[in-house]
Amino acid sequence: MPTHRRKVAMPKIAIIGAGLAGIACARLLTQRGASVTVFEKSRGFGGRCATKRWLDCRVDHGAQYFTMRDGEFKQAIEEACGDQVSTLNAPLFHRESGESSISPRYYHRLGNSHLCRDLAQGLEVRFEQIIDQVTPDGYCWKVLGEAFDQVVSTAPLPQTLRLLGQPPIRDSYIPCLALLLMYRNPPQGLTAKYYGMTSRPDEDIAWSACENHKEGRVTPGHSVMVVHAGEKFSRQHLEEAPEAWSALLRQQLERLWEIPAQDFHAQATHRWKFARVNAPVSPPILPAGLHFCGDALGESRVESAWLQGRAKADAVMVF
Repeated sequence: MPTHRRKVAMPKIAIIGAGLAGIACARLLTQRGASVTVFEKSRGFGGRCATKRWLDCRVDHGAQYFTMRDGEFKQAIEEACGDQVSTLNAPLFHRESGESSISPRYYHRLGNSHLCRDLAQGLEVRFEQIIDQVTPDGYCWKVLGEAFDQVVSTAPLPQTLRLLGQPPIRDSYIPCLALLLMYRNPPQGLTAKYYGMTSRPDEDIAWSACENHKEGRVTPGHSVMVVHAGEKFSRQHLEEAPEAWSALLRQQLERLWEIPAQDFHAQATHRWKFARVNAPVSPPILPAGLHFCGDALGESRVESAWLQGRAKADAVMVF
């Protein structure tokens, strides 16, 4: 197993995961002269910046919106995405305080997964790549039989540790059950007034939102609601079939937003096993040439993923 890194003129670096952290890391490493390959297990970009094409709609069922407080992140988004990034103008309603709030929140018109797609222009990204392990090979590491000088994993920490044959950290992530609901009428009442509604984390519904407030996302004449279940509910029903829990969330959503039950048209579900980190952990001690980058080391926010990816790129290369 490698105990130190070798200096090479153009290091080959593998990045596991085409979410925002992985793409941010890959961009900076490429700009600094590395040969970078990104491996993604799914068919598309995004990670938890996930967008589902559903019934002629585009629905964000992962990260709902993003902020742009960091100047470099804002510049990168503006250069890569152009006018495809828009502002959410409707406020949030906070059930616990009974107050509403509005602050700069943004979304990609084609779906938040397109943030990663746009930022990845010019990168080598290989999709549907199932990596079971990363193995040592002299000074290098083998990924799917190909040798790399260094490997950066942006997969959730439990998956990263499994790739490296290390024991998992128990309960390091909080799961989340997501429910998408379509209704036959356009937004009215609360759904027309508010974009999203927050609740206490211990409630069955922690977050819900009306996707119609994102321009061009929903079929005219319909409403689409996104529900993220709370931690307790998600843990309780995580291994159950969607039929066992979706009706419970739907009934509660219709009560919270005052949506007529008879307007219900269709639903879809998603299970996020690693939705957000339970509490930040210390960076795992890994052999030379292996790196971990992810929200287990910080905040579970879109912008934070970008910043963590950039910071990891600084730590990876020896120039």
